Amino acid sequence: MSVAIPLFKESSADFQQNIDLNNVNYTIRLTYNVRVGYWFMTLSTENYTITSVKCTLEFPILWQHYALMPELSGDFFINQIEDLQNRPDLTYDNFGSVFKLFYYTPEEVLEWRSANGL
Repeated sequence: MSVAIPLFKESSADFQQNIDLNNVNYTIRLTYNVRVGYWFMTLSTENYTITSVKCTLEFPILWQHYALMPELSGDFFINQIEDLQNRPDLTYDNFGSVFKLFYYTPEEVLEWRSANGL
């Protein structure tokens, strides 16, 4: 079952938090680059770090980086949760309200990949 990751950005373009998933403690750092207009994720554990991956909507964020973090068994997605009739871009202001960060289990990632031809 996917897990919604609570976001505590409090008007900051650079914030981090710790979360325990499958008995592994992850540090998630989210930064917003004003110049390019995108959010970036850095994910780290005690042993591994994946740095500054561009956050994309409704697509596995770390799918090309699994080899860099063997501890990671699922993936993170940013999904739209409000106003599903419109398709806004992910911006500084709507991350955490219109869009939320989710962790998908390995089974959910496989199901998503199968349904989307990846």
